[in-house]
Amino acid sequence: MQLNITFRHMEPSEAMKNYAERKLNRIIKRYSRNIIELLLVLSMEKHRNIAELIVKGRNMSLSSQEQTDDMFKSIDAVIDKIERQLKKFKEKIREPKGAPLEGISTGQPAEEAENIPYRIFQRKYELKPMSIDEAVLNLNIKGDDFIIFTNSNSNMVNLLRKVGDNTYELIEPELF
Repeated sequence: MQLNITFRHMEPSEAMKNYAERKLNRIIKRYSRNIIELLLVLSMEKHRNIAELIVKGRNMSLSSQEQTDDMFKSIDAVIDKIERQLKKFKEKIREPKGAPLEGISTGQPAEEAENIPYRIFQRKYELKPMSIDEAVLNLNIKGDDFIIFTNSNSNMVNLLRKVGDNTYELIEPELF
């Protein structure tokens, strides 16, 4: 595991470096299995003390930035922020893939929504009959990423998705 502390636009202080290392060691002890590299950048711009922390690990890259009037406060704040992000990431890893999901939130009150691991937002689309060319034109005019429509040639519901510049994907249902 690699730990780098960089000072920008300020004189490096041994006391500040030791303080930052002591605080970062707390993160290393708790989350060492997931962390590969820690990069702390301490800089001063005018009267702002800025601490930026970048954490790189297996399948993750987290960053945070805090600015206060005191560099030690900035270091504490940025480390607290990253710890919250790491805790969230660790909880996501603990949940096994393919675990059954519980509950559907489609407008439940906030207290109930906190206990549900995911949310589904429901939208209603008006299915207009149109050709594929009309759907492409409509998609470009609205600036959306996709459009759902009734194909006037097949009378089937289709989804047209914008993949890139002038590149589209048409998804049609196949009846058995």
